[in-house]
Amino acid sequence: MRPTGTATTAPAPITGLPPDLQAAIAGVRAAIRHQIDIGQLDPYAGAALLRKVNQVARELSERDWTAAFSTGAQMWEMLDTYRKDGRLTSTGYQAIVATLEKVHDVLTNR
Repeated sequence: MRPTGTATTAPAPITGLPPDLQAAIAGVRAAIRHQIDIGQLDPYAGAALLRKVNQVARELSERDWTAAFSTGAQMWEMLDTYRKDGRLTSTGYQAIVATLEKVHDVLTNR
């Protein structure tokens, strides 16, 4: 059973970002929520990841690229930890990583 309120963390506003970057971030959020909904990701772990996505979005909207990349690296570490300790399945991991790679691609191709 999913704890009330953990997977519905309100997204940080994404203002002033190009549409492709907004879409990539929205894709990460959607992937995390979907993995929670289908039982591939522990809801508490998912809520923590959503908070990190919101933080990245805020840092990008503030044009703090260094902080955004640092927070993104923290997300990768969290995903690895969650997968290793069984809070995230391999299938869920692959789905979320694919969306994170899209964000990275958008940022590095600017």
